Amino acid sequence: MKRGTTEQAKQLKAKAPPLVVEQFEKQYDHSMALFEKVDHSMAYDTALLFIKEVEQKSSEPISCRAGCGFCCHQPVYVSTTEFEAIKDHLVTHNIKVDLAKVQAQHDDISDGIYHKLKVPERRCVFLGDNSACTIYEARPLMCRRHVVYSDPQHCASGSTSQIKYDVSPRTEGHLSAYFAFYQGDHFQGHLLGAAESLRRGGEPTADETSSS
Repeated sequence: MKRGTTEQAKQLKAKAPPLVVEQFEKQYDHSMALFEKVDHSMAYDTALLFIKEVEQKSSEPISCRAGCGFCCHQPVYVSTTEFEAIKDHLVTHNIKVDLAKVQAQHDDISDGIYHKLKVPERRCVFLGDNSACTIYEARPLMCRRHVVYSDPQHCASGSTSQIKYDVSPRTEGHLSAYFAFYQGDHFQGHLLGAAESLRRGGEPTADETSSS
């Protein structure tokens, strides 16, 4: 299994015909080679274009809507460079983070029991009371990736076998390469690492200053 492989890509490789898997492999290798030559902004913007392509070519109308939020109850992997922009957004808009909940979720992810938690305990700390994302403009790539066209009730009930979504081998190849190349951590890990900086309104800590 190639480094950085997304969950969608894992399912694609397990179920798709050999030709589709080959398309994934080719895009992964192409993107990895590309990242050696371009800066992060181009790699990130290209990822956004691939995601938009999936939305535009969806085989059926997309059922994801603001206020749904059912996909916002799972671990999200975020690249280190991507998180810096998210952190700036949190500071600029004075968005508070429930670090106690973040710590609890981080511990559960580390212990491998996150998926066993009750739904409210897995709820993203940035999911508002109205089930809308409070950092929507700066949300991670993997949050932008969700493109479901089945009945939202299947997401609500957790009936994963009934959830339908399109998986593009090119998109998953690029995203998998992106996370392999830029690396990172689960969202909770990033937030804990930046906890003191966030408390100080974005000012770097002594450790962050000395390491720069």
